[in-house]
Amino acid sequence: DAGKMEFSWILFLCLSGLAFSDDRFLLQTNTLPSDNRFIPAVGNGHVATQVYEDTIFINNVYNGFGNDSHRARIPSPVAVKPQPPGDNLEETYTLDMFRGSFVAHFDTDAVTVEQEIFSPRSRPHLLVNQITATRKNENGTSHEIALETNWEPDSPDVDLTFEEGEEFTYAHGSTKEAEYNISA
Repeated sequence: DAGKMEFSWILFLCLSGLAFSDDRFLLQTNTLPSDNRFIPAVGNGHVATQVYEDTIFINNVYNGFGNDSHRARIPSPVAVKPQPPGDNLEETYTLDMFRGSFVAHFDTDAVTVEQEIFSPRSRPHLLVNQITATRKNENGTSHEIALETNWEPDSPDVDLTFEEGEEFTYAHGSTKEAEYNISA
């Protein structure tokens, strides 16, 4: 359709860890704000999301005609929060403003889980949700880590097509309504 915006993004789920940066750039808490307006956002100037929220936004992707134009809401597949097994859960959330990442650390008597959400400046179309789990006991007991998500593939603003790869999911689509009529 004339005037509709085309876009694409890629989600990688990585299973490894990265080192922290200088403490001067870290904001840390044991609880997330109850008001969603204060939940940290992670982005690189092209793609961004609010941590654990159901939407990502991509630079220059708008939906709606004329004065109804707005940033298109694209479903966020990185809106995943680990739910580690075990008792005595301790949570720590860190916004690393130097590296542009959000790190959640979950510690129970059974496992330690670290999650990092970031969008690298060197790969502008990429959002990464990296989860590392470490078992605390050495007796070979396996643990299942539930992943809580509010992700829905439907959007009021975009039509998406998904393609599954061996290590990634690729999504592409177009906005549902053009900002203006280019055929006039």
